[in-house]
Amino acid sequence: MKPSPEKYPFPSHKAPDPRQIQAWRRMTGAQRLEIAFQAYQFALDVVRLTERQRHPELSEEELAWRVTRRMQGDPTLGR
Repeated sequence: MKPSPEKYPFPSHKAPDPRQIQAWRRMTGAQRLEIAFQAYQFALDVVRLTERQRHPELSEEELAWRVTRRMQGDPTLGR
């Protein structure tokens, strides 16, 4: 079953490969959750590293807020 194009309105959001969908369906809920957690942790690490490289003068608290703002997509958080 091929997803309809309106589900993926942006060019960067392509339909998943059917083989990947089959692999996910073979996994337990706990396995899928672990993969999601690992992906989120990876994103946090990348954002933290990027912010630290761009702004080495930031305190740990301000760095944490910058990471939170970027991950949540809300520049007003914590202000």
